Amino acid sequence: MRAQNDDVFSDFLLRIGNGDELTSEGDMIPIPDCMAIPWEGEHSIEQLINFIFPELSSHAYDPEYIASRALLTPLTDDVN
Repeated sequence: MRAQNDDVFSDFLLRIGNGDELTSEGDMIPIPDCMAIPWEGEHSIEQLINFIFPELSSHAYDPEYIASRALLTPLTDDVN
């Protein structure tokens, strides 16, 4: 889990959980640039998948490989 190995990410999650992270209009929490892949069109989706699942074609049928990675989203609609 990234929170166990990345102190910056872990601190960010703790600030959110404690209500200490600054929010923008509509109580949205901006994700720091170092934790996001900017949207630059459909290519950005491919970039994201390649970052989370490097060499996916070589590991697509390895359940441990797939289970050790995750893309999180607050809404199921975001996945579709």
